[in-house]
Amino acid sequence: MSASSNWLEEVVILNDSNGSEIDESIPGDVSIYRSEGDALRELEPWAVQHSQIFAFNAAGERLVLGLGEAGQVIIARREECQDGSEIVLGRELINGLRSQR
Repeated sequence: MSASSNWLEEVVILNDSNGSEIDESIPGDVSIYRSEGDALRELEPWAVQHSQIFAFNAAGERLVLGLGEAGQVIIARREECQDGSEIVLGRELINGLRSQR
Protein backbone atom coordinates (compact mmCIF):
# COMPACT_ATOMS: atom_id res chain seq x y z
CA MET A 1 0.00 0.00 0.00
CA SER A 2 1.49 3.33 -1.00
CA ALA A 3 2.19 6.06 1.53
CA SER A 4 -0.45 8.26 -0.11
CA SER A 5 -3.21 5.67 0.42
CA ASN A 6 -5.89 6.19 2.98
CA TRP A 7 -4.99 4.21 6.13
CA LEU A 8 -8.64 3.16 6.47
CA GLU A 9 -8.15 0.99 3.38
CA GLU A 10 -5.66 -1.14 5.35
CA VAL A 11 -7.98 -1.91 8.29
CA VAL A 12 -10.21 -4.96 7.74
CA ILE A 13 -13.56 -5.58 9.41
CA LEU A 14 -14.97 -9.11 9.34
CA ASN A 15 -18.62 -9.78 10.11
CA ASP A 16 -19.24 -13.47 10.81
CA SER A 17 -22.96 -13.96 10.21
CA ASN A 18 -24.84 -15.43 13.12
CA GLY A 19 -26.48 -17.89 10.77
CA SER A 20 -30.08 -16.88 11.42
CA GLU A 21 -29.88 -13.73 9.30
CA ILE A 22 -27.30 -13.63 6.53
CA ASP A 23 -27.11 -9.93 5.77
CA GLU A 24 -23.88 -7.94 5.58
CA SER A 25 -25.47 -4.96 7.31
CA ILE A 26 -26.49 -6.91 10.42
CA PRO A 27 -23.57 -7.47 12.77
CA GLY A 28 -22.82 -10.96 13.98
CA ASP A 29 -19.41 -11.72 15.46
CA VAL A 30 -17.42 -8.67 14.34
CA SER A 31 -13.61 -8.62 14.34
CA ILE A 32 -11.28 -5.78 13.38
CA TYR A 33 -7.76 -6.35 12.03
CA ARG A 34 -4.95 -3.91 11.37
CA SER A 35 -4.09 -5.49 8.02
CA GLU A 36 -5.49 -7.74 5.32
CA GLY A 37 -2.84 -10.36 6.10
CA ASP A 38 -3.84 -10.50 9.76
CA ALA A 39 -7.51 -10.93 8.84
CA LEU A 40 -6.94 -13.56 6.16
CA ARG A 41 -4.79 -15.70 8.47
CA GLU A 42 -7.67 -15.91 10.96
CA LEU A 43 -10.30 -17.09 8.46
CA GLU A 44 -11.20 -20.72 7.90
CA PRO A 45 -11.75 -21.81 4.27
CA TRP A 46 -15.05 -23.56 5.11
CA ALA A 47 -16.52 -20.31 6.47
CA VAL A 48 -15.66 -18.53 3.23
CA GLN A 49 -17.08 -21.40 1.13
CA HIS A 50 -20.38 -21.18 3.01
CA SER A 51 -20.55 -17.38 2.59
CA GLN A 52 -20.83 -16.76 6.32
CA ILE A 53 -18.22 -14.01 6.42
CA PHE A 54 -18.67 -10.48 5.14
CA ALA A 55 -15.56 -8.34 4.82
CA PHE A 56 -15.04 -4.60 4.42
CA ASN A 57 -12.14 -2.28 4.82
CA ALA A 58 -12.66 0.61 7.20
CA ALA A 59 -13.18 2.97 4.25
CA GLY A 60 -16.36 1.01 3.37
CA GLU A 61 -15.09 -0.97 0.40
CA ARG A 62 -16.48 -4.53 0.20
CA LEU A 63 -13.80 -7.23 0.14
CA VAL A 64 -15.05 -10.33 -1.67
CA LEU A 65 -13.39 -13.38 -0.16
CA GLY A 66 -12.43 -16.52 -2.02
CA LEU A 67 -10.01 -19.41 -1.97
CA GLY A 68 -6.61 -19.46 -3.64
CA GLU A 69 -5.07 -22.36 -5.55
CA ALA A 70 -3.67 -23.87 -2.35
CA GLY A 71 -7.01 -23.53 -0.54
CA GLN A 72 -5.98 -20.45 1.44
CA VAL A 73 -8.40 -17.58 2.01
CA ILE A 74 -7.75 -14.63 -0.30
CA ILE A 75 -9.38 -11.36 -1.27
CA ALA A 76 -10.74 -12.27 -4.69
CA ARG A 77 -11.78 -8.72 -5.54
CA ARG A 78 -12.75 -5.35 -4.12
CA GLU A 79 -16.09 -3.74 -4.81
CA GLU A 80 -17.48 -0.31 -4.25
CA CYS A 81 -20.39 -0.53 -1.84
CA GLN A 82 -22.88 2.32 -1.84
CA ASP A 83 -23.74 1.74 1.84
CA GLY A 84 -20.26 0.54 2.83
CA SER A 85 -19.33 3.41 5.12
CA GLU A 86 -22.77 3.25 6.76
CA ILE A 87 -22.37 -0.49 7.35
CA VAL A 88 -18.85 -0.06 8.74
CA LEU A 89 -20.02 2.64 11.13
CA GLY A 90 -23.14 0.68 12.10
CA ARG A 91 -25.47 3.50 11.09
CA GLU A 92 -27.68 1.28 8.92
CA LEU A 93 -28.42 -0.97 11.88
CA ILE A 94 -29.13 1.97 14.19
CA ASN A 95 -31.45 3.59 11.63
CA GLY A 96 -33.28 0.27 11.15
CA LEU A 97 -33.83 -0.07 14.89
CA ARG A 98 -35.12 3.52 15.13
CA SER A 99 -37.62 2.95 12.32
CA GLN A 100 -39.08 -0.06 14.18
CA ARG A 101 -40.05 2.10 17.17
